[in-house]
Amino acid sequence: MASNESPIAASLYGLSPYYQNEFSRIHESGETYKGKWNWAAFLFGGIWGLTKGAWLSALICFVVSIVTSGIGGIVFWLIYGARGNYIYYCARVKGKQMIG
Repeated sequence: MASNESPIAASLYGLSPYYQNEFSRIHESGETYKGKWNWAAFLFGGIWGLTKGAWLSALICFVVSIVTSGIGGIVFWLIYGARGNYIYYCARVKGKQMIG
């Protein structure tokens, strides 16, 4: 990271334009904006979470799905769809694991 580069700019390196835009909007809003609906996160749930480094939410998603015979997994799919961008932002930019 260059000395004049902000931490958010360094976190955006290598991301697709979609995530660069979403992460910038989240950061610029002071994290009041939590991101728009994420179809990939919704459709792939915990697997999407694992690929994005959000291992805690993915682990909880898998455990809840097993314990509730899949019903809890549906709830987590909705959470990932609605909050996936923010969960990913927290994991990548802040190094913090979020549940949802």
